[in-house]
Amino acid sequence: MTHNYPKPIRKKLQELVGLAHEHELSSALETLDRHFAQWRRQEIDCFELNDQIHSFHQKISCELWKSYSSMEDDFLVCRAVKLGFLSREEVPEKVAEAINLLL
Repeated sequence: MTHNYPKPIRKKLQELVGLAHEHELSSALETLDRHFAQWRRQEIDCFELNDQIHSFHQKISCELWKSYSSMEDDFLVCRAVKLGFLSREEVPEKVAEAINLLL
């Protein structure tokens, strides 16, 4: 999907990618936060919490970083809409048309 988009489209794509990354990372952190809540309620011990933190850092966080640093912005925006991390309404019509976002 690599295209030579006009500068305003590229800029908006970069903004949308940042927003999508923030939403996806926040979602992953909410899961980690639930483990902290379990620990505070003494449903899991500190070792299990530590394992969850380690797993988050080594797997989920790294995978997100790799995805958002290695994929093209247009693909990432389409992916984020498809996965629900961006709403279709958040993508301006001109950007959607430029990247052929069909929903």
